Amino acid sequence: DVVVELRSGSVGTDTNDSFIGMPEITLPGMLTLPEVRLLTKSNQVGTAKIGLIAYDPKTNQALGIGGTTFAQADRNDLFILGIGPYQNGSLKEEVAAGNKVKRVHSKDYIPKQVAFASPDDYETYDDDNSIQMTSGEKEIK
Repeated sequence: DVVVELRSGSVGTDTNDSFIGMPEITLPGMLTLPEVRLLTKSNQVGTAKIGLIAYDPKTNQALGIGGTTFAQADRNDLFILGIGPYQNGSLKEEVAAGNKVKRVHSKDYIPKQVAFASPDDYETYDDDNSIQMTSGEKEIK
């Protein structure tokens, strides 16, 4: 038996919002001046890093590493006097290109073969051939 495990190194989104205008101001009493935004800009950067590892469940010995993959996309929105968004960034281009691509496989397609490299041949893998179990078990060497 061999266990093939999908691992996630990082998945996240960084967001940055800024505007030119006047922030909301609360005056003494129950009077509040509303926020006025002349120009608003928001940026988002999404990042994902995933990889595969195969190991023997009896010995917890790493048998192969399917490699890791890193993906990043960004989105920028601009509003001028409340009109917008005017969008740009790699996410908009990738979604637009993805809608034009003819699907070769159905949505539930799962590859029948995955190529693994020996842990000894993999550059960024630890030299001691240790793996950290996701079940919370202690590291096994």
